[in-house]
Amino acid sequence: MQALPKTIYLWLAVLVLSFAVRAQRQPLPARGSVGYETYVTAEQNTRLAFAQPSKERRASLEEALKGYQQVARITDQPNPTRKVLIVGNLLGKSLDAAALKRLPEKERPLWQALYGKPPTPPLPADAEAQVRAMQLRFLDTQVLGEVLRKQGKRAEALALENRRDAGAQRSNQRWEWLTDIQAVFAVVGFWLLLFVLQQAHARRWQRLGRIPEPADNKLDWGTLLDVFVFYLALYRGLGVLSNTVLQQLHLSPDRVLFSVGLRTLSSTAAIGYLWWRLRRCKATWAELGLTRERLGADLLYGLAGYAALQPITIVLHLLNTRFLIPHLESASNSVLPMIANRTSISDQVLLFVSTSLLAPFFEELFFRGVLFTGLRRRYAGVPSVLLSAVLFAMVHPQRDWLPIFGLGVGLAVLRHLRQSVVPGMVVHALQNGGTFLMLNSVFGQ
Repeated sequence: MQALPKTIYLWLAVLVLSFAVRAQRQPLPARGSVGYETYVTAEQNTRLAFAQPSKERRASLEEALKGYQQVARITDQPNPTRKVLIVGNLLGKSLDAAALKRLPEKERPLWQALYGKPPTPPLPADAEAQVRAMQLRFLDTQVLGEVLRKQGKRAEALALENRRDAGAQRSNQRWEWLTDIQAVFAVVGFWLLLFVLQQAHARRWQRLGRIPEPADNKLDWGTLLDVFVFYLALYRGLGVLSNTVLQQLHLSPDRVLFSVGLRTLSSTAAIGYLWWRLRRCKATWAELGLTRERLGADLLYGLAGYAALQPITIVLHLLNTRFLIPHLESASNSVLPMIANRTSISDQVLLFVSTSLLAPFFEELFFRGVLFTGLRRRYAGVPSVLLSAVLFAMVHPQRDWLPIFGLGVGLAVLRHLRQSVVPGMVVHALQNGGTFLMLNSVFGQ
């Protein structure tokens, strides 16, 4: 058995230490508790309510209120709590005193003036400026309309209400378009999947566009495993170190810029380390599946692969929601809060670039290019696919484990069939990009 590079033990130590430090600083959340996905559903229900006639809104608003109440209990962000007050008032409920206490003291007079029992305190002089500064997104117009009514500006308040209802209809229309597109891909993908399974069962690999594995391999299992562990250790280690330093210095950088910058820095450094290893072994990027050969065919293959994976990921998501989420920790994908709380167009662009372009490129290069190639040096195809998918799912939030595992299996199969990471990058980019657009339609203005 070939000896592993000695450096791998250093990267493993850093990786283990990063998990230990994070576990010490951040206790595990309660099992079965709500995740940030609930916020998405609450926002969607709010928009659905205002897209309906006023007499038919109550059921959707009730569901939205439940979601906001659940999210408000697990986050230090003030907007879910503010929305508890707003939606509660729309439902004719009295001002929630417990929710009010969770908000900054300086804004409590505003909510008491808007929603408190008579006699209410006077509306603050800067009420409109306070509401705009809260970045309530869709509900901005609702609260601003209430402020204007308190000020006796009924015509302006009515105009805002009409704008709110029109915005709700546009938001729901965008959501329906995106879900319709996803449904078309899922239907086409179902038939593609049946074709793939039929050809695989008959071992007609050429009809699936399979490319034979190259015989001349200069990268060994140990070197590739060393690079992959370095990638994980650097990303997690830099994250823990930077967060610790920022906490000690009491600094609060822009969350989106910091997250995107950290991912880009760590992944770029890992690519540099990979490049150095490639040069030492006199290997090429093509050995990792990063090649422009058959680029057009691989791009189309990735599009077909995305369609074929849709029915699988949809079924796994439903199973995950029904059977696994109630028994898993509540930590959600860290990108969801950033999308929900973004405050500028630049944040939106950065998040899109990070989730839909950078993440697919970096993750496919290291998981399917480096890790899967290394596993194939040592194991057969099926164990390599499953092991790479398990590790891919493990670095993502536990609440998404089953659909992420299924996606990891599909991406590894594409890598194995085409000897290229390009189809996987296409699938990954479409998957993340579609999710981003759907969330953007929910959390938009």
